[in-house]
Amino acid sequence: MSNDHIIVLRTFDTLAPAIVATDALRQNGIEAMTDHSNSVRLNPMFGSSTSSGIRLCVFEKDAEYAEEILKELE
Repeated sequence: MSNDHIIVLRTFDTLAPAIVATDALRQNGIEAMTDHSNSVRLNPMFGSSTSSGIRLCVFEKDAEYAEEILKELE
């Protein structure tokens, strides 16, 4: 069942890099989602002041491949 487990892969302080990362993962066949992005859209200052930031989440089974993809973006 751990393949169905959702994990936080990365956190971001602002929305733009979170969207870029999510889109890159999805284009490579990985289901990716963000958490807290609606709060940042409503108030951009809120995103940088939250302790958890914008969390990029994936299924645990995809984490290793997802990390490889995100490293290519850096």
